[in-house]
Amino acid sequence: MPISVVLDISVYILLYLCSHWFRFRMFSVIVFVDTNEEDVVPQVWLQPPSGTRNLCACMWPPYKTNSRMLKAKLNCEQPLENWTPLTVDVTYGPTGSCY
Repeated sequence: MPISVVLDISVYILLYLCSHWFRFRMFSVIVFVDTNEEDVVPQVWLQPPSGTRNLCACMWPPYKTNSRMLKAKLNCEQPLENWTPLTVDVTYGPTGSCY
């Protein structure tokens, strides 16, 4: 089998596994209201909507390095008291909402 076919198959397998892992671990795609930036966060970081708009609070950790932030996301760490609530809009998630 040509190497390009093997690589194509491995990419599809990886994408398949990641899509199932994404749903199983319950991540959501969010947009920060203040900056209009997108990110992917664990569902456990989201709090119920506040106000009349369907906006959520995303509990944001105080970590300074990208590697520590990635570790927190991948491990779906539970929010702590020193995390900052940021207003977000959920654009995609397992339930399509904050909770």
